Amino acid sequence: MHSTDDGRASWHWQAPGVVLSVDPGTLAGSIQNPAGTNRWTFGGIDMPGGAHHETVRLESCEALDRGCRAVLRLGGLVVTVEIALADGPSGVTFSLTPTADAELTSPLRYPPALRADGTPVVELALPLKTTNGIVYQPSPGDGLDFTFDVAGGNTVGLSMPFWSASTPNGGLLATFADQDDVELTVTSAADSGAEVAVGWTASLGSLRYPRRVTYTLLDEPGYVAAASAYRQSVVAAGRFRSLADKIAERPAVGGIVGAPYFSTGYLPFSRRKLDQVLAGLRDIGYRSGLLGPIDFLQWDAGPWLNDYQPFISAPDFAAPIAEAGFTPFAWLYLEDILDFDPSFDPGMLAVDRDGRVPQGWVNRDYRYARLCDTVIAQHGRRLRKRAGTFAGLHFDTTTSKALMECWSSEHPMSRSTDREARRDWLAEVAGWGHLIGSEGGCDWAFDVMDFCSNNPRRDLETCFPAPARHVPLQGLVYHDSVVSYCWEYDPYNRSYWGGDWSRAKILYDVMCGNPPTVSPVLGYFPVIGAAEVAVSSSWVTWEDPETQRLLREALPVAHLHERTALQPMLSHAFLDDAGTVSRTTYADGTEVVVNTGQKPYDDGEVELTGSAYRIDGRLTHVGGHHGSA
Repeated sequence: MHSTDDGRASWHWQAPGVVLSVDPGTLAGSIQNPAGTNRWTFGGIDMPGGAHHETVRLESCEALDRGCRAVLRLGGLVVTVEIALADGPSGVTFSLTPTADAELTSPLRYPPALRADGTPVVELALPLKTTNGIVYQPSPGDGLDFTFDVAGGNTVGLSMPFWSASTPNGGLLATFADQDDVELTVTSAADSGAEVAVGWTASLGSLRYPRRVTYTLLDEPGYVAAASAYRQSVVAAGRFRSLADKIAERPAVGGIVGAPYFSTGYLPFSRRKLDQVLAGLRDIGYRSGLLGPIDFLQWDAGPWLNDYQPFISAPDFAAPIAEAGFTPFAWLYLEDILDFDPSFDPGMLAVDRDGRVPQGWVNRDYRYARLCDTVIAQHGRRLRKRAGTFAGLHFDTTTSKALMECWSSEHPMSRSTDREARRDWLAEVAGWGHLIGSEGGCDWAFDVMDFCSNNPRRDLETCFPAPARHVPLQGLVYHDSVVSYCWEYDPYNRSYWGGDWSRAKILYDVMCGNPPTVSPVLGYFPVIGAAEVAVSSSWVTWEDPETQRLLREALPVAHLHERTALQPMLSHAFLDDAGTVSRTTYADGTEVVVNTGQKPYDDGEVELTGSAYRIDGRLTHVGGHHGSA
């Protein structure tokens, strides 16, 4: 419904759950619920818009059935802006479309950050990579002002294309699926709490394609309501595939239910040791788990792979691992290549705007070159027979590396094309029948992949420049679709970085509903490259009492995932102000209460000792002490 406002310059539109108001002379306005209790305002073209601000001119503005359309001139760039009621309930979409393919030299910031009217934002939720999600509660002295690439690599980008902001009166969910050239600027201030502004970046040098972000009003504040709304949008768009669906299509995926990631590192170990580990795991009570890697698939790496340290290549281990009930997996790493690899072809390489080949991984004196992702599938298919030995394949960096461009005249690639190429390659390999996963994880691939390593590293780092809390955002959206593990070199065992964070990691996985990541044996060799932090080789041995303790403490964590893997996660809430005690619930009624602190908790209804958790009332202590009540 559209109407003009008598005595004021604003235009108004209303749909179920939302009222949109826009001043056609400035494009400033607001979105709010019909009661006016959850209202957010946005500035117009007189607000800073990046480097183009001084030359912004509004050429025209017309009313449409569900919003308005304006033409803006920003220096030499002419764009069409639409502000309109979204197709879904309670939402408004801001879109910006180029009218010509003009060069874009700096980010175009539009729309301005939405500000809560009359009350500050008290919570900002972000699905940061290398976390299952975090929430930030602004404090007056934080003074945040930082910008990051949404499609950036680990610790930089987002695993899911949304964020949410909440006030005591309600929430606001921002979504931007299929938008690959975008940066977010997060600021905080005493009056506003926290704000997030969108900046559209160039795609192969220009704006190229329509940019859009949708804001949805939420009746309930908080990250749980935001995650629930985002899940509904993913399902409505046909992008959600449950683990049950994946298992029906690829029976090998069933091996991930209740399955720890038994990381054995890259160094070889004997068949005698493998048999000892398999028998020992079954004696402890394990009946499933990913175990490996037991081979390293990187082009034709055989002639050079062991130049500096031995890499495991034991495809004959696959059969006994499978016979014991576990899933053998190999490492699949095709994004980078060395110039002396027998497969090397200069025509496969990515090229930046200046004609240079981007550098990939660095290890010792080896400098890998980055391949263009559009050519990987056509060359990688020849590894299919070798890969067929393994039920599972762990892609190294397919979803963890930042999306990139290639300026080669033979295979030009935008970041959107890159995303599509990576997803298509994952889908193709999954179609071979494998259980597949990748370092890091992005939800543009969650419908075709089965696991990722999105757990926080080291001492549960948040990757956020202010105090923040870990929350199971990924689980609230994808618990019954994708499994999240720790990074393969950062399991429960004592870290090669020097710390022992096993207690925190176990309790984190219980809170998030993840299966455990623990090593029965592992040999770590240090990477030596530019700007690398010096670390020493370290070892995990089967005979070590600490290894045995961790394997036993991880077993009930695996059992929890076995019980809930096919169930949506319905809610999560902190029970104390400090954020150390929380409750997670699932669709089958399973309830998990976790105390990550050292002190006991008792609020008259919930009683829980420190470093412990209850699953439907059954108590388990973490840190070498066990019990039940």
